[in-house]
Amino acid sequence: TPGALFLALRGPSFNGAEFARSAVEKGAAAVITDEPFESNVPVIAVKDTMQAFYGLASYYRSLFDIPVTAVTGSVGKTTVKEMIYTILSEKYKTLKTISNLNNEIGVCQMLMKIEPDTKAAFIEMGMDHAGEIAWHMNSVDPDLGILLNVGYVHAEALGSIEAVYEEKKNMADYLNRTGKPLVLNIDDEYLARIMQDFKSELITFG
Repeated sequence: TPGALFLALRGPSFNGAEFARSAVEKGAAAVITDEPFESNVPVIAVKDTMQAFYGLASYYRSLFDIPVTAVTGSVGKTTVKEMIYTILSEKYKTLKTISNLNNEIGVCQMLMKIEPDTKAAFIEMGMDHAGEIAWHMNSVDPDLGILLNVGYVHAEALGSIEAVYEEKKNMADYLNRTGKPLVLNIDDEYLARIMQDFKSELITFG
C-alpha cells in the first residue's frame, strides 16, 4: 500500500525480492532486500531479510509498555488463546494472534500489529524446528508465559519427544533469566521437571 515499507522475505518456494519493483510502483516508501536493487525510493540492503524482520518486530514491541502474554505447547494453544483473549477483551483493547500466525514470520507480523491504544497482547508461539521458541521469546519478551504440554507433534523434525521438551523449555529458561512468571501444567510428565530449577514466580495447574 502507498507509504508502506516492503520487506522482501525469502522462503523455500518464493523470493520476495522478485516483487520489489511492483511494490515500489504501487507506492512503497522503501524496500528492505538482500539482493541488489536500484530504485528512486530508499533501499535498505541486509544479509538476511528474516533477521531484519525479527529486529524490526523486536524493536517495535519494545516501544510499548503493555502486558504481553505468550503461550506454547504441543496442543491447546489456540483454545487457551481464545479463552484468555475473551477475558482480557472485556476490559482492555487486546491484541491476539490471528488464525495460526504463530511461526517466525507470523509472530513478527503480530508484534507489528500492536497499536498505540492496545492495552494487552496475547501471542501464540508455534514450533517446528530447533531454536524457534528461543527466537520467539527474544522477540516477544513476554511478561507472562504459559506452558501447556509436550507431545509428539514435530518430534519427527526434532528427533525425539525429549528434544521437543528441550525446545519448549526455552520459554521457562527465558522467563527464569528475566524474572518473569510462568504458568505451568505440572500434570505433564516432562514439564513437571521444570519446577526443580525454576526460581522466578511459578503458577501451576493440573
